[in-house]
Amino acid sequence: MENKPLEVRIASLELELTRMCNAVCKHCMRGEAENKQMSIEVLDQVFNGKNHMINEIYRLMLTGGEPFLNSEAFIYLLEYLKDYNIEVGEIDCITNGLIVNEKILDLLAWFYKAGCMVHVQTFKDQYHPRIPWKNKMILNKYKYYLCYPEYRERQEIINIGRAKNYNLGDPFLTNFTLKKFADLKDHVHLLRALKDDLLLESMYVTYDGRFGELSTDSTWEMIDQKYHYNLKNYSIFQDCSFDDNFLKAYLTRQYSSLGEEFNKYLQDEEINPDFLLDFIGVDALRDYLITRDISKLRTLKNK
Repeated sequence: MENKPLEVRIASLELELTRMCNAVCKHCMRGEAENKQMSIEVLDQVFNGKNHMINEIYRLMLTGGEPFLNSEAFIYLLEYLKDYNIEVGEIDCITNGLIVNEKILDLLAWFYKAGCMVHVQTFKDQYHPRIPWKNKMILNKYKYYLCYPEYRERQEIINIGRAKNYNLGDPFLTNFTLKKFADLKDHVHLLRALKDDLLLESMYVTYDGRFGELSTDSTWEMIDQKYHYNLKNYSIFQDCSFDDNFLKAYLTRQYSSLGEEFNKYLQDEEINPDFLLDFIGVDALRDYLITRDISKLRTLKNK
Protein backbone atom coordinates (compact mmCIF):
# COMPACT_ATOMS: atom_id res chain seq x y z
CA MET A 1 0.00 0.00 0.00
CA GLU A 2 1.46 3.34 -1.02
CA ASN A 3 1.95 6.09 1.54
CA LYS A 4 -0.33 9.10 1.32
CA PRO A 5 1.49 12.03 -0.33
CA LEU A 6 2.69 14.67 2.08
CA GLU A 7 0.52 17.79 1.86
CA VAL A 8 2.77 20.82 1.58
CA ARG A 9 1.96 24.47 2.24
CA ILE A 10 4.52 27.05 1.18
CA ALA A 11 4.61 30.59 2.53
CA SER A 12 6.73 31.93 -0.33
CA LEU A 13 7.43 30.04 -3.54
CA GLU A 14 9.56 31.60 -6.28
CA LEU A 15 9.71 29.95 -9.70
CA GLU A 16 12.42 30.84 -12.19
CA LEU A 17 10.28 30.54 -15.32
CA THR A 18 13.08 31.62 -17.63
CA ARG A 19 16.53 33.13 -17.85
CA MET A 20 15.77 34.60 -21.24
CA CYS A 21 15.17 38.33 -21.54
CA ASN A 22 14.33 40.74 -24.36
CA ALA A 23 15.88 43.74 -22.61
CA VAL A 24 19.37 44.67 -21.46
CA CYS A 25 18.78 46.75 -18.33
CA LYS A 26 21.98 48.15 -16.89
CA HIS A 27 20.83 47.72 -13.28
CA CYS A 28 19.93 44.00 -13.58
CA MET A 29 21.32 41.95 -10.70
CA ARG A 30 20.98 38.62 -12.53
CA GLY A 31 23.71 39.19 -15.11
CA GLU A 32 23.53 38.38 -18.81
CA ALA A 33 20.46 36.57 -20.14
CA GLU A 34 20.69 32.83 -20.84
CA ASN A 35 18.73 30.70 -23.29
CA LYS A 36 17.17 28.52 -20.59
CA GLN A 37 13.51 28.00 -19.66
CA MET A 38 11.48 26.03 -17.13
CA SER A 39 9.69 23.05 -18.66
CA ILE A 40 6.26 21.56 -17.95
CA GLU A 41 8.05 18.51 -16.51
CA VAL A 42 9.79 20.64 -13.88
CA LEU A 43 6.51 22.31 -12.90
CA ASP A 44 4.94 18.88 -12.40
CA GLN A 45 7.87 17.86 -10.20
CA VAL A 46 7.42 20.99 -8.10
CA PHE A 47 3.70 20.64 -7.47
CA ASN A 48 3.06 16.92 -7.54
CA GLY A 49 6.17 14.87 -6.85
CA LYS A 50 6.64 11.24 -5.92
CA ASN A 51 5.62 11.70 -2.30
CA HIS A 52 4.41 15.28 -1.91
CA MET A 53 1.61 17.49 -3.13
CA ILE A 54 1.51 21.27 -2.79
CA ASN A 55 -2.00 22.34 -1.87
CA GLU A 56 -1.52 25.90 -0.60
CA ILE A 57 0.79 28.81 -1.44
CA TYR A 58 0.66 32.06 0.47
CA ARG A 59 2.80 34.00 -2.03
CA LEU A 60 3.81 32.85 -5.50
CA MET A 61 6.47 34.87 -7.32
CA LEU A 62 7.07 34.24 -11.02
CA THR A 63 10.47 35.49 -12.01
CA GLY A 64 13.06 35.61 -14.76
CA GLY A 65 14.50 36.87 -17.02
CA GLU A 66 11.31 38.06 -18.62
CA PRO A 67 8.55 35.67 -17.40
CA PHE A 68 6.24 36.35 -20.39
CA LEU A 69 8.85 34.84 -22.73
CA ASN A 70 7.94 31.41 -21.35
CA SER A 71 4.24 31.66 -22.07
CA GLU A 72 3.79 27.87 -22.31
CA ALA A 73 4.94 27.25 -18.74
CA PHE A 74 3.22 30.41 -17.48
CA ILE A 75 -0.16 29.32 -18.87
CA TYR A 76 0.28 25.71 -17.79
CA LEU A 77 1.06 26.80 -14.24
CA LEU A 78 -1.96 29.09 -13.90
CA GLU A 79 -4.32 26.52 -15.39
CA TYR A 80 -2.90 23.84 -13.08
CA LEU A 81 -3.47 26.01 -10.00
CA LYS A 82 -7.00 26.79 -11.18
CA ASP A 83 -8.01 23.27 -12.23
CA TYR A 84 -6.69 21.59 -9.05
CA ASN A 85 -8.08 24.26 -6.70
CA ILE A 86 -4.73 25.03 -5.14
CA GLU A 87 -5.13 27.91 -2.72
CA VAL A 88 -2.95 30.88 -3.63
CA GLY A 89 -2.99 34.03 -1.54
CA GLU A 90 -0.84 36.24 -3.76
CA ILE A 91 0.72 36.11 -7.23
CA ASP A 92 3.52 38.52 -8.14
CA CYS A 93 5.21 39.03 -11.48
CA ILE A 94 7.57 41.75 -12.67
CA THR A 95 7.73 42.31 -16.42
CA ASN A 96 9.40 44.82 -18.71
CA GLY A 97 6.15 45.16 -20.70
CA LEU A 98 7.81 44.66 -24.09
CA ILE A 99 5.54 41.69 -24.78
CA VAL A 100 2.07 40.90 -23.47
CA ASN A 101 0.02 37.73 -23.57
CA GLU A 102 -3.68 38.30 -23.04
CA LYS A 103 -4.37 34.65 -22.22
CA ILE A 104 -1.95 34.92 -19.30
CA LEU A 105 -3.42 38.26 -18.26
CA ASP A 106 -6.96 36.85 -18.41
CA LEU A 107 -5.98 33.87 -16.26
CA LEU A 108 -4.42 36.21 -13.72
CA ALA A 109 -7.65 38.22 -13.81
CA TRP A 110 -9.55 35.05 -12.87
CA PHE A 111 -7.39 34.67 -9.75
CA TYR A 112 -7.84 38.36 -8.97
CA LYS A 113 -11.62 38.08 -9.13
CA ALA A 114 -11.46 34.96 -6.97
CA GLY A 115 -9.87 36.96 -4.16
CA CYS A 116 -6.19 36.34 -4.80
CA MET A 117 -3.91 39.38 -4.59
CA VAL A 118 -2.37 39.71 -8.05
CA HIS A 119 0.39 42.14 -8.98
CA VAL A 120 1.83 42.46 -12.47
CA GLN A 121 4.39 45.22 -12.20
CA THR A 122 6.37 47.36 -14.61
CA PHE A 123 8.70 50.29 -13.97
CA LYS A 124 8.97 53.63 -15.68
CA ASP A 125 12.44 54.87 -14.88
CA GLN A 126 15.81 55.52 -16.45
CA TYR A 127 16.82 51.85 -16.37
CA HIS A 128 13.88 49.99 -17.92
CA PRO A 129 12.91 50.14 -21.61
CA ARG A 130 9.93 52.23 -22.70
CA ILE A 131 6.74 50.14 -22.88
CA PRO A 132 5.06 50.21 -26.31
CA TRP A 133 1.85 52.24 -26.32
CA LYS A 134 -0.23 49.27 -27.54
CA ASN A 135 1.05 47.05 -24.72
CA LYS A 136 0.41 49.77 -22.18
CA MET A 137 -3.22 50.05 -23.34
CA ILE A 138 -3.70 46.30 -22.91
CA LEU A 139 -2.09 46.21 -19.45
CA ASN A 140 -4.19 49.16 -18.25
CA LYS A 141 -7.36 47.12 -18.77
CA TYR A 142 -6.45 44.93 -15.80
CA LYS A 143 -7.06 46.24 -12.28
CA TYR A 144 -4.12 44.31 -10.84
CA TYR A 145 -1.58 45.97 -13.13
CA LEU A 146 0.84 48.37 -11.43
CA CYS A 147 3.34 50.75 -13.01
CA TYR A 148 5.89 52.34 -10.71
CA PRO A 149 7.00 55.74 -12.07
CA GLU A 150 9.42 56.65 -9.28
CA TYR A 151 13.07 57.43 -9.87
CA ARG A 152 15.27 54.58 -8.70
CA GLU A 153 17.78 55.78 -6.17
CA ARG A 154 21.32 54.46 -6.13
CA GLN A 155 20.87 52.61 -2.85
CA GLU A 156 17.87 50.66 -4.20
CA ILE A 157 20.07 48.90 -6.76
CA ILE A 158 21.95 45.77 -5.72
CA ASN A 159 25.55 46.00 -6.87
CA ILE A 160 25.83 42.55 -8.45
CA GLY A 161 25.35 41.12 -11.94
CA ARG A 162 25.15 43.66 -14.74
CA ALA A 163 24.72 46.48 -12.22
CA LYS A 164 28.20 45.78 -10.92
CA ASN A 165 29.63 45.93 -14.45
CA TYR A 166 28.13 49.40 -14.87
CA ASN A 167 29.10 50.46 -11.34
CA LEU A 168 25.45 50.93 -10.33
CA GLY A 169 24.23 50.57 -6.78
CA ASP A 170 26.01 51.26 -3.54
CA PRO A 171 28.41 48.39 -2.64
CA PHE A 172 28.34 49.43 1.02
CA LEU A 173 24.57 49.14 1.19
CA THR A 174 24.33 45.91 -0.79
CA ASN A 175 23.56 43.07 1.59
CA PHE A 176 22.31 39.69 0.40
CA THR A 177 22.54 36.09 1.52
CA LEU A 178 22.23 32.94 -0.55
CA LYS A 179 21.56 30.24 2.01
CA LYS A 180 23.01 26.79 1.63
CA PHE A 181 20.83 23.93 0.49
CA ALA A 182 21.53 22.12 3.78
CA ASP A 183 19.58 24.74 5.72
CA LEU A 184 16.43 24.11 3.71
CA LYS A 185 16.84 20.34 3.59
CA ASP A 186 17.36 19.98 7.33
CA HIS A 187 14.51 22.32 8.16
CA VAL A 188 12.11 20.41 5.92
CA HIS A 189 13.18 17.04 7.28
CA LEU A 190 12.76 18.23 10.84
CA LEU A 191 9.24 19.57 10.27
CA ARG A 192 8.35 16.50 8.20
CA ALA A 193 9.09 14.31 11.20
CA LEU A 194 6.95 16.44 13.51
CA LYS A 195 3.76 16.80 11.52
CA ASP A 196 1.67 15.00 8.92
CA ASP A 197 1.69 18.07 6.72
CA LEU A 198 4.35 20.68 6.13
CA LEU A 199 4.48 24.45 6.13
CA LEU A 200 7.64 25.56 4.34
CA GLU A 201 8.63 29.19 4.81
CA SER A 202 10.35 29.73 1.47
CA MET A 203 11.52 27.87 -1.59
CA TYR A 204 13.20 28.91 -4.84
CA VAL A 205 13.17 26.60 -7.87
CA THR A 206 15.48 27.15 -10.84
CA TYR A 207 14.50 26.64 -14.48
CA ASP A 208 15.84 23.05 -14.39
CA GLY A 209 14.36 22.00 -11.06
CA ARG A 210 17.18 22.73 -8.60
CA PHE A 211 15.97 24.16 -5.34
CA GLY A 212 16.90 25.95 -2.15
CA GLU A 213 15.98 28.95 -0.05
CA LEU A 214 14.70 32.10 -1.73
CA SER A 215 17.46 33.84 -3.66
CA THR A 216 15.82 36.85 -5.22
CA ASP A 217 18.91 38.99 -4.72
CA SER A 218 21.39 36.75 -6.51
CA THR A 219 23.02 36.37 -9.91
CA TRP A 220 22.53 33.33 -12.13
CA GLU A 221 26.16 32.40 -11.43
CA MET A 222 25.65 32.50 -7.66
CA ILE A 223 22.57 30.31 -7.87
CA ASP A 224 24.34 27.77 -10.08
CA GLN A 225 27.25 27.58 -7.66
CA LYS A 226 25.02 26.81 -4.68
CA TYR A 227 22.06 24.81 -6.00
CA HIS A 228 23.04 21.23 -6.82
CA TYR A 229 20.04 19.12 -5.77
CA ASN A 230 17.30 18.53 -8.30
CA LEU A 231 13.67 17.62 -7.67
CA LYS A 232 13.93 15.00 -10.40
CA ASN A 233 16.37 12.77 -8.54
CA TYR A 234 16.06 13.94 -4.93
CA SER A 235 12.91 14.27 -2.86
CA ILE A 236 13.24 16.96 -0.24
CA PHE A 237 9.90 15.89 1.19
CA GLN A 238 10.97 12.34 2.04
CA ASP A 239 10.06 10.72 5.34
CA CYS A 240 12.59 10.82 8.16
CA SER A 241 12.75 9.80 11.79
CA PHE A 242 12.68 12.28 14.63
CA ASP A 243 15.08 11.36 17.43
CA ASP A 244 17.59 13.00 19.74
CA ASN A 245 20.51 12.45 17.39
CA PHE A 246 18.73 14.09 14.47
CA LEU A 247 17.66 17.06 16.58
CA LYS A 248 21.14 17.43 18.04
CA ALA A 249 22.69 17.45 14.57
CA TYR A 250 20.19 20.09 13.51
CA LEU A 251 20.96 22.23 16.55
CA THR A 252 24.69 21.93 15.97
CA ARG A 253 24.24 23.67 12.64
CA GLN A 254 21.67 26.16 13.87
CA TYR A 255 22.49 26.84 17.52
CA SER A 256 24.27 30.17 16.97
CA SER A 257 21.09 31.83 15.70
CA LEU A 258 18.80 29.88 18.02
CA GLY A 259 21.06 30.69 20.94
CA GLU A 260 20.46 34.41 20.49
CA GLU A 261 16.72 33.86 20.82
CA PHE A 262 16.95 31.49 23.79
CA ASN A 263 19.44 33.72 25.59
CA LYS A 264 16.70 36.32 26.14
CA TYR A 265 15.14 33.95 28.66
CA LEU A 266 18.12 31.84 29.68
CA GLN A 267 20.78 34.50 30.24
CA ASP A 268 22.65 32.70 32.99
CA GLU A 269 23.09 29.45 31.07
CA GLU A 270 25.70 28.45 28.53
CA ILE A 271 23.93 28.07 25.21
CA ASN A 272 24.98 25.00 23.20
CA PRO A 273 23.23 22.10 21.49
CA ASP A 274 23.62 19.71 24.44
CA PHE A 275 22.12 22.24 26.82
CA LEU A 276 19.20 23.04 24.55
CA LEU A 277 18.39 19.37 24.13
CA ASP A 278 18.87 18.30 27.76
CA PHE A 279 17.47 21.31 29.63
CA ILE A 280 14.60 22.28 27.37
CA GLY A 281 13.68 18.77 26.33
CA VAL A 282 12.62 17.25 23.05
CA ASP A 283 8.89 17.94 23.43
CA ALA A 284 9.29 21.63 24.31
CA LEU A 285 11.87 22.19 21.59
CA ARG A 286 9.64 20.43 19.11
CA ASP A 287 6.80 22.78 20.05
CA TYR A 288 9.07 25.81 19.66
CA LEU A 289 10.35 24.78 16.23
CA ILE A 290 6.77 24.44 15.00
CA THR A 291 5.24 27.52 16.63
CA ARG A 292 8.36 29.71 17.10
CA ASP A 293 6.73 30.87 20.36
CA ILE A 294 9.79 31.27 22.54
CA SER A 295 7.86 32.86 25.41
CA LYS A 296 6.98 29.37 26.63
CA LEU A 297 10.59 28.91 27.68
CA ARG A 298 10.03 31.28 30.59
CA THR A 299 7.83 28.63 32.20
CA LEU A 300 10.50 26.00 31.64
CA LYS A 301 13.20 28.14 33.21
CA ASN A 302 11.14 28.76 36.35
CA LYS A 303 10.41 25.11 36.96
